[in-house]
Amino acid sequence: MFFTGLFMLLVGSALKDDASGIAMSDFWFELDYGPIINIMKSFSPLLIFTACALFIIDTTRNKVTQIRLSPWAFSWLFLWLYSALRTADLSIQLAIHDLLGHCIDILLFFCLSSRIASTSWESVSRISAKAVISASLLITAVNFYAYYAGYGYVPQNSRFFGATSHPNFIGIQLGVALISIVCVISSSKSTLIRTLFITVTIPLSLMLLATGSRTGLVVAVSGTSLILSRALRIHPLIWTSIVVMSVAIFIISKSLLDLSVYSDSFQRDNLTADTRAVAWQYLLEQIAQSPLFGTAIRGQYVENSYLLGWALYGVIFGIGATLLWIINAIKSTLIANRLDDPLIGLGCFVSISLFIAAFFEPFYLDVHSLPIRCAYIFGFLISIANRETVVTSTRRRKILLNKV
Repeated sequence: MFFTGLFMLLVGSALKDDASGIAMSDFWFELDYGPIINIMKSFSPLLIFTACALFIIDTTRNKVTQIRLSPWAFSWLFLWLYSALRTADLSIQLAIHDLLGHCIDILLFFCLSSRIASTSWESVSRISAKAVISASLLITAVNFYAYYAGYGYVPQNSRFFGATSHPNFIGIQLGVALISIVCVISSSKSTLIRTLFITVTIPLSLMLLATGSRTGLVVAVSGTSLILSRALRIHPLIWTSIVVMSVAIFIISKSLLDLSVYSDSFQRDNLTADTRAVAWQYLLEQIAQSPLFGTAIRGQYVENSYLLGWALYGVIFGIGATLLWIINAIKSTLIANRLDDPLIGLGCFVSISLFIAAFFEPFYLDVHSLPIRCAYIFGFLISIANRETVVTSTRRRKILLNKV
């Protein structure tokens, strides 16, 4: 039931119904998903509602009298309430919408904590990883259908939108999916499973290139590099530097590497050749206008989650949220270095990759999306883990391997 709830929540977040927003867009109103994907997206609210119901049932059935929330989770409860109060100055309706969305995250935290108390951190981490992998397979299949059938495109635009409303959104989803698939390949002992999942990486890579999303490439390259370096037993300082190198590749590619040689989807006109630099300058100017409390208004540019949080809600949210994600990334690095099972370590690999990608996209400020759901699920698991749980998990795996 817990696995089913996570799976439905992730799929519902990935295939969220944004038909009204697309219809009102000045640029993407001609985006065509096709009849099958339109039907699936229309059911996304029902999937999320059902997932919440399953979480409540599962938490009740566990009969746990004491639920433990980490300081990391409590900090988010405060920041969500604070951001809703700031948004309420602009729109009560929007503030209520955001709070309702965060109620799902609160329920998710309590369900994860209840599960950990009734089973173990290792068990919940493994189930969560399997839910992300299963959702990734379905998302890959749905988007490959659109890719093969010619859907998910806007006329006069070579970039692939998939089942989302922007190429960068699907790029990050596919990047997370690729990390999940590679994690299975590196952890599985079955030649058949490895062969099948290696085959899946082919359409995934083709679609990722078709999005023209450099951020998607950063997610994919950083995550897969972490898995590979961990498998090769490279020192944590070295494989952490590999992640930093992937960020450098992203920045350098703007001026030195012409990715349009490999795919027309990376072609940009002169007006949008370096949108990140323009966006960051714009956000810094927004912060300068109201550094303490923020403007609560999303402007023209949003391509940095950390700067956007400060620009919208002020210094408390901006610095607070950034510190929470930094702590999560550092702890992910330390935990991944101790774990022997790549499947349990999937959360660490995804968390670090998303932490980097958030410098270029605003998904950390989303209420409903696949990246933010993954970030909260794995972020909570990482925050509640301690040395004892990680060492116990590693020892248990070694004992099982020795028995085999």
